[in-house]
Amino acid sequence: MAFLSKFRRYVILLQLAAVALLPPSQNGLVVHAASHIRGGATASNGHNILDDSHAGIDASEEERRLQTAENRMLYCGAPGRCSENTLVAPADQPNAVRCCTTDKSLGWPDKCISSRTPIVYGESNVPGCYNDKTFSEAVVICTAAGARLCNGDELVDRCTRGTGCGFNKVLSWGCSADSLSCQVDAECCNGNCVGGTCTAVGGPVTGSPAKSPTASPVTDSPTKSPVASPVTGSPTTTPTGNPSKQPSTSPINPTNVPVGSPSKAPSTKPVSSASPSTSPSDQPSKVPTSIPSSAPTSKALVIAGNNGSPVEAFPLAECQGDCDNDGDCQGELLCYQRTGTEQVPGCTGLGVSAKDYCASRSDTSLLFLRGDNGSPGANFPLGLCEGDCDSNSDCQGTLICKQRTEVEEVLGCNGEGASGEDYCRYPVLELVGNNGWSGSDFPLRDCEGDCDNDSECAGSLRCFARDGTEAVPGCDGAGNSATDYCAVKSATDLWIVGDEGLPAGAFPLGVCEGDCDSNFDCEGTLICEQRGGVELVPGCSGLGTSAKDYCRYPSLTYAGNNNSPVENFPLSVCEGDCDNDGDCESLLQCFQRTAFEPVPGCLGAGTFGRDYCASRPTANTLFLKGDNRLPSANFPLKLCEGDCDSNADCVGTLACFQRTGDEVIPGCDGAGTSGEDYCYPISPQPTTSPTLEAGKPTPSPNDFGATYVPGDLSVPCDNGMLTLSKGMNCAKLTSVGQPVQLSNGSFSSQTWHSRADGAGVIPHPTDGGWYYVSNSETSSSDGGGAGSLCFDANGGVIGYEQTLTGTTDNCGGGKTYWNTWVTCEEDGSLGHCHEVDPFTGYTKKVNVVAQGGNYESFAYDNTDPDVEARFFTTEDSSNGALTRYTPHPNAFGTGNPYDILSSANGVYNYLVLNTADGTFSWSPNIADGEISASALFPNSEGIDVHNRILNFVSKVKKELFTLDLDAGTWTKTSTVSGAFNLQPDQLARIMGDSEVLYFCEDGGSACDIHGRDSTGQYFTIVRGDGYSTETTGLAFSPDNQFMYMAFQGNSNVYSFWREDGLPFNGVVAYTKYHAT
Repeated sequence: MAFLSKFRRYVILLQLAAVALLPPSQNGLVVHAASHIRGGATASNGHNILDDSHAGIDASEEERRLQTAENRMLYCGAPGRCSENTLVAPADQPNAVRCCTTDKSLGWPDKCISSRTPIVYGESNVPGCYNDKTFSEAVVICTAAGARLCNGDELVDRCTRGTGCGFNKVLSWGCSADSLSCQVDAECCNGNCVGGTCTAVGGPVTGSPAKSPTASPVTDSPTKSPVASPVTGSPTTTPTGNPSKQPSTSPINPTNVPVGSPSKAPSTKPVSSASPSTSPSDQPSKVPTSIPSSAPTSKALVIAGNNGSPVEAFPLAECQGDCDNDGDCQGELLCYQRTGTEQVPGCTGLGVSAKDYCASRSDTSLLFLRGDNGSPGANFPLGLCEGDCDSNSDCQGTLICKQRTEVEEVLGCNGEGASGEDYCRYPVLELVGNNGWSGSDFPLRDCEGDCDNDSECAGSLRCFARDGTEAVPGCDGAGNSATDYCAVKSATDLWIVGDEGLPAGAFPLGVCEGDCDSNFDCEGTLICEQRGGVELVPGCSGLGTSAKDYCRYPSLTYAGNNNSPVENFPLSVCEGDCDNDGDCESLLQCFQRTAFEPVPGCLGAGTFGRDYCASRPTANTLFLKGDNRLPSANFPLKLCEGDCDSNADCVGTLACFQRTGDEVIPGCDGAGTSGEDYCYPISPQPTTSPTLEAGKPTPSPNDFGATYVPGDLSVPCDNGMLTLSKGMNCAKLTSVGQPVQLSNGSFSSQTWHSRADGAGVIPHPTDGGWYYVSNSETSSSDGGGAGSLCFDANGGVIGYEQTLTGTTDNCGGGKTYWNTWVTCEEDGSLGHCHEVDPFTGYTKKVNVVAQGGNYESFAYDNTDPDVEARFFTTEDSSNGALTRYTPHPNAFGTGNPYDILSSANGVYNYLVLNTADGTFSWSPNIADGEISASALFPNSEGIDVHNRILNFVSKVKKELFTLDLDAGTWTKTSTVSGAFNLQPDQLARIMGDSEVLYFCEDGGSACDIHGRDSTGQYFTIVRGDGYSTETTGLAFSPDNQFMYMAFQGNSNVYSFWREDGLPFNGVVAYTKYHAT
């Protein structure tokens, strides 16, 4: 029956859609073509039938008289706040949509203020806010939500007020009175469309669609038109003693939740009280008798038991604790989850801190705490108005997480909620600040405004610029005119980011970005699509802003052949027909085709078999260079080139990867052309870095066995993508979006995360193996968090899983001395640090920083003579202070190391460098730390503490700062030396004879790994010849036999080892330094 109910709803929607496409004279819904009249406009065809003192039920006869197929009723969402409380208007006039239902399972609030209205649940966001729909369109919207249009009593009694769309001051469509023509039940006030006419069937005419229990189910009625079958507004057709409420001992039909609705499915656990009678009564009551006539008296919080003991105390009553989940509570009570002494709705007192209590949530729009940090797992993702969320991924469906610092209003929800806690809400446009006022709200989150640029938006959100009320992608409602809002930008969304070259940071513009004036405003080979209105932009989605111009990929164009006409050669991007790379402009390559294969970076199909010039982003990008060994100059094919037919078509040790579709090709980027075959590296495989079978490298049989010469860049690796120091070898372990190949030949079930960044190695506590924990510097919607590669004791890869999710822009981090990983978010005011234990799966936000920021790297010092341990965190901001965190002494005595960073009452201090005498101090005032950072070490990133010496780098200043923590002095040295002239990022120390401090390099065209020894000399360990992206994730295995690093752009991860079998901290033959 559940399937049939959902199927019938889709049938109704299809029929309505088909009807709506007919001309107005034929569709049977509306035929009036009068001019549009807004809410309270005065016109000959708009009749105000009620004044402020005469509303609702007394006018029902007048409403029936005035309504026709051409004219329908409009009602004010909050009487007295519109220019007219009630109006009859043409059915084709655009107005607001609000829906009502008696079906509690939809999760809508009950906000009616009058006892004359039965138990009715109303909603404006269904989901989505609509203030410009005709009557027939409004019917379709409410039908899709599993509800109906509201009647006059319900709208006048404010049953839909405050439900998230701001429609209290506008007129909304009301349902049709008895005897009017109809198509579906949702159109009728009584909920019954019989034979094309709204007809009362044993129920009240006041708008409750509940059927009389004595009536036969409507689906069996032979007199009812098929399209008039009722939408499943009631959970079941089985009559009950209380038709307005589903018996709580029966599961609620999941098909009653509309598709895409983020409303949480109600609990199906039985009510501990007596089961409701299933015998039908003669007449259903409008108001359930179980509802008391007066408001109940609040109860004091009390602890009655814990973990199900004593048995006689469970299930717990209202305001009793300690509950762990909803199953610990009686009836429909829910377990209100707390981390402190948050106020429990309907209860008095503070109770015991961090204890959870059973509470009533009869109003589903009431702000309600259901958990924190993803626990309890059964409550996540959270539903509407539920908290505490940390990001949008904690919320159901399209809901977004409203971030708060105190008790800011949450649109669509009631109550203040717990101060500082965050709640899930609908993605309705919301104005929360402008030009930095209401500064605590900046950076802005999803669907919040007014932003002026991307920097005012959190994480990877972008600022969507508007001239009027253009639709903001992923957000509902019109918002404030000419106000700009932060939103998630997909690759094809038309998006205004600047105009006339301003702001400078937005130019050149990317694909589908505007407003451009010429091709010079566009990035790379993109071109500017000029528009006079809202013409479609090829390759982009949406209409964008009228008369604004956007950058797009160029279309395939035939410009000549065989070097004729000569003035067209060499060919530009997306031009053909080329025969070889020499026919194309510099940096372009000739993309060879046999039919209509898509050309990278170009739009359109072009001419059958013609070849076109295109840009190839990297040597790893899949690219067609020929077929059947033609043109011969391109064969044998190089890395990631096609189409090959056998290994003989590939150069050197490359092999031909045969495909039937879009199979992922190891070592290559992109999808390529479906069904075409490409050359790829079969050796070394990811597990050829010593595996179970191979064992660790064996030292050479001489006095030291040292053949490793750091700085002597003479060993090519990964088909020339890297050049290594003499005596090294490497293997690529994985790439973004690819499963990780394991040492037994199988693959991981999860794919490797994007934008790999800071990483650390955590020893396995029992088997001698280890974990490589790698951050993902991307938004939570794209994954974020951190993932862990698991290695056996011989360095073979045996597993991979995403360890932390739901965080944003995880950049750097560091290890703790109890062997966990601390990952830090570079997310503005929302950025924090989280502890991750890849062995146990433990994750938690920790207290190492006092406020949100763009945090980078983390280090510890557990040799301080004054305290048990201190912890240090850098911030990648122009005034980002270096934070020193000292936990409360009690945090070290619990026996649980997880408490060290998560316990309260720790002390924060901030680094202040004294330039006069070379000393430093730690100030309790963050402003002092910010001033010092701004002047001397802006945008600090990598940090390391060893033997009471603290090293950190300022990537902007390109300087390494060294602090002697015992002497209280500091020095700095330049990191610019030889090829190492970019921005230093992460640090890793190799302890032992060589005492080498290793650096990653942030950005540019020569991103490498460098070292600095104890004499202050710099040298290059690995050079990334085939990359132009940030090197990240530098880390070493516990025995220093393996070095790991990643290239962020395509998230390629490499393992390195010494051919002489010695660890990286062992003896070196000699060191080749950079020239200074």
